[in-house]
Amino acid sequence: MLGDDPSELFSWRSPSFKKLGLEKSDITGPKLLSLMMEEPRLIKRPIILYQGQRFVTSEWKKILSLG
Repeated sequence: MLGDDPSELFSWRSPSFKKLGLEKSDITGPKLLSLMMEEPRLIKRPIILYQGQRFVTSEWKKILSLG
């Protein structure tokens, strides 16, 4: 399940992130949000809301275990 940490929704493996040439350790929460607003391809998707919990599709096994 996702919390309030924007890094959980950030697509670190995205080619768009790699093009920026930034180091993951140098980016803070506010900067992550700014980058995601400027470049939506940096957001993991789809984001699923299921039984009041947020998931990204990479967590499909967790979603199936809830059913």
